[in-house]
Amino acid sequence: MKSLARLVGVGLILVSGLGMFLVTMSTGEEAAVSCPLGDWLGLPTGQCQTLCGIDPGFIREARALAADLREQREGFASLLEDPQSADDAILAQSEKVIAAHNALERRVVRHLLLIRPHLTPAQHQRLMRLCAEGVRRGPDFRCNGGSDAERCPADHGGGCGLGEGG
Repeated sequence: MKSLARLVGVGLILVSGLGMFLVTMSTGEEAAVSCPLGDWLGLPTGQCQTLCGIDPGFIREARALAADLREQREGFASLLEDPQSADDAILAQSEKVIAAHNALERRVVRHLLLIRPHLTPAQHQRLMRLCAEGVRRGPDFRCNGGSDAERCPADHGGGCGLGEGG
């Protein structure tokens, strides 16, 4: 069971850093999406509009994929907590978690690849450094103010929280 938990944990690590920055979770009504990435990178309004227009379905699609991942993870956790869960059911649910995670990760990476040609070298470096750091830190990466404020716009009005705590 430890190896299964490790496998799922490693899988979840890959998307956390990317998604936490790039996905703005809704808080109720679906208002016009601001440009948190543009705000964080200090983009001029025109460049921000360009970036938002390159991949207009990203926020909506990534939110749906993140919601599915949370749902699959919750189902997996419930099975793990139930001592009567069949091994096959646990394994099948772990596959659903992995598939949901992979779908979200692919979508986030596709978005990054679409927007990166439209960033200056400095903007590109800053964004990719943040994403790489999040990938290295894994799913427990959370911003907590202080020195993390620059790296973590999600907690400072930049949006882009992916997970339950993001």
